[in-house]
Parts: sequence; structure tokens; C-alpha cells
Amino acid sequence: MSKELPETQEAITAEFGGLKNNFNYFSLMLQVSRSRGTDVENIWCQYARRVMLALGYPAETANWSDEQTLRYAQNIVAMG
Repeated sequence: MSKELPETQEAITAEFGGLKNNFNYFSLMLQVSRSRGTDVENIWCQYARRVMLALGYPAETANWSDEQTLRYAQNIVAMG
């Protein structure tokens, strides 16, 4: 995963989309999971939802709470 988080849709897709970038997506979800209970939890959760939307996840993910996003991230980490 890049040191700088991508901001544009194209950059997000290039960083986290496709099979070759599964590790980058896993790394992002690991960071989201680790943010639970910290001052930056909301920032990581917002970014994770933004990435999911950019990658074509259902629009409902935009309305997930931080708790839902954290549970999703923890599930990804557990499967990884």
C-alpha cells in the first residue's frame, strides 16, 4: 500500500482494485480494524467507505455506521 492514501476515484481503483491489489485492500482493512477506539477511527471508517464505493460496492455502504464498517473490516482481516 502506498504511503499516501489515494484521493481520486482513479487512484483509489488503481491502489485497491483488482486481484493484484488484494493485499493493499487487506492492508487498508487491517488499518481500519486497528483504528477501533482511537481518535482516528471515524477518519479510517470514512475512508474505507469511500474506497468501497469507488470499487463498486453497493451504495448502502455509504450509509454504514462506523461500527458496521469496523465489523466488515474485522471480517476481512479474519478471513485474510
